[in-house]
Amino acid sequence: MTPILKKLHLQASMGLAGALLVGLCEPGILFANTEQGYVPPAGRSRPQRTQGGGARGCPNAQPVSLQLLIPNDHTARTIAARPTFAWYLSAVPSMPLQFALTETGAAQPIFVKELPVKQAGIMQFTLPPEAAELQVGKEYRWTVSLICNPEHPSQSVYARGWIDRVTPSTELKECLAMATSTVQKASDYAGSGLWYDALAALLDTSASSPDRAKGAALLQSLLHQVGLNETVASKSM
Repeated sequence: MTPILKKLHLQASMGLAGALLVGLCEPGILFANTEQGYVPPAGRSRPQRTQGGGARGCPNAQPVSLQLLIPNDHTARTIAARPTFAWYLSAVPSMPLQFALTETGAAQPIFVKELPVKQAGIMQFTLPPEAAELQVGKEYRWTVSLICNPEHPSQSVYARGWIDRVTPSTELKECLAMATSTVQKASDYAGSGLWYDALAALLDTSASSPDRAKGAALLQSLLHQVGLNETVASKSM
């Protein structure tokens, strides 16, 4: 092959690769093999949403439903060192709310914080700079608790889930670099099995964003896909 033909062949190959990447990164294409958009990672099949306690230990307390916004049949993933966690509260609790993060297998949490609750609905919390970063390849347990009686933790209302930090693929990095909207990035995250990142992106969609309607539709679709009920999905945005 002559130098000129080699150059033309290389240019054609690069053009084809670019076209394939653009097609792959179009919303809906990256996760075309699933009806709703989220592609769960393989090999994670244990229950992920556990709950316990009740309002019985809280005299005169209003009953509060607490539900984590995560899939229930596998450990959901993130690429974030300090990810965002989200849950649903049916009412503003009269008791303190506490967030705790623990490395799986450890006895003591690595981060604990009491959080204010201003209104019912979906609440989110991003791991702050003072907290240690999640390590790639490690699994963590996170717990949201309504502390009925600090002296009797067993009386607390709590919900518990798990999270696993992974390294993003080269393809995902390229897709994210090409994304022109938060909703498109959320689609790329969902198609790559990154539940926490997709959810965080959609929850952060501004009320004034022109993509708000698309973001709300995708968020409700993802919540329905992982089995979260109508009440939670309808309060999503």
